[in-house]
Amino acid sequence: MALISINKKGSFNNSNEIVFNNTPIFSKDVNGSTAFSNQVIMPAGSIIKHQHYNSGYGSGARTRPDQSWITVKLGGTSLSGPRKSDDNNVLKFDKIFNNSNLSITANFPVYISNGASGNGFRLQVSTNNGSTYSLVDIRPNGPAHGWGATGYGGSDASIFNFTWNTLDNSTIANTVRIYTGPVYFYFECYEWSSADSSFIIDYDDTYPKFGTIQIQEIMAE
Repeated sequence: MALISINKKGSFNNSNEIVFNNTPIFSKDVNGSTAFSNQVIMPAGSIIKHQHYNSGYGSGARTRPDQSWITVKLGGTSLSGPRKSDDNNVLKFDKIFNNSNLSITANFPVYISNGASGNGFRLQVSTNNGSTYSLVDIRPNGPAHGWGATGYGGSDASIFNFTWNTLDNSTIANTVRIYTGPVYFYFECYEWSSADSSFIIDYDDTYPKFGTIQIQEIMAE
């Protein structure tokens, strides 16, 4: 558990007050001055922030993987959610607490033609404004290696869904846990065999598709 004063979470009860679980947390007087009126204990596992992202559709959200790890495109038409200023394929999440882990869920439409083999996905994270990135995965080829996330059943259309947590990889877990500020993420994909042909998220202009991502900041122990 942790004692936390909340000024970025809760719902507005009226124009001068924020409440959390029916308890006033933050108030503003008639002169515009602000004050914390209460503190709350947030148990481990509490979600203290949630951010939703949409990849958009079209060529900016259409990735054709090959036999190397490449970035999943997330910069389509009508995208939503904060991004790195110079790259729409990199998601930005402003982490607000210094004792929390991040949970990241991806929902990507995938079409694989032939399907004699399969695809893989993995996730990269940066806590130094994108200067360097590290894997969130506990293995270098992601949760399903480079071949086991889709495929092996002939041509197939599906939605890849997986949840990562920064707590899992001991190499980055503590760095992310204690950090506050902008955190950047991007996804990578892999196609195991050149005999297959895959489309990650969007397919073509006739059959547009989009994906979503959810990131949650969760109170640590």
